[in-house]
Amino acid sequence: AESGSAMVGDAAAAQPSRGRGVSRRQGLIYRSEGRRNRLYCANMVVHMLNIITRETTSLELALDYHMALIDAKQRTTEAMQGREGHADHDIEFGKALVRSLEAAIAEVGLTYSQMKLRFAVEVPASYWIGKYGNRGGKL
Repeated sequence: AESGSAMVGDAAAAQPSRGRGVSRRQGLIYRSEGRRNRLYCANMVVHMLNIITRETTSLELALDYHMALIDAKQRTTEAMQGREGHADHDIEFGKALVRSLEAAIAEVGLTYSQMKLRFAVEVPASYWIGKYGNRGGKL
């Protein structure tokens, strides 16, 4: 078996990370540093916004991070239902996300400073250029 290939949560069915010691799936992620040290973090994507927690050596704490993020994603998605196409969609999304994160993090008994959240916008190329097979022409 290759090193660094165990994952939990949304990423449970993921493939091994090709021996590099890093899993690259949404959910609970770990990075190996040698044979002894494992660092875990949680991440999730909601509306092209990737939210990543701090790394920790505690799998239990990383699972708490993951539960808070999944709860926040569900709350945000529910709050935004039916808002697509509205002029204030982006503003409402930001407000819904902040409220959802605050509630979900508090419910698990954590704080923002403990989780040290980082945010990254991920826009797939297909968003701008369309799906690969829909460009016309021959392949």
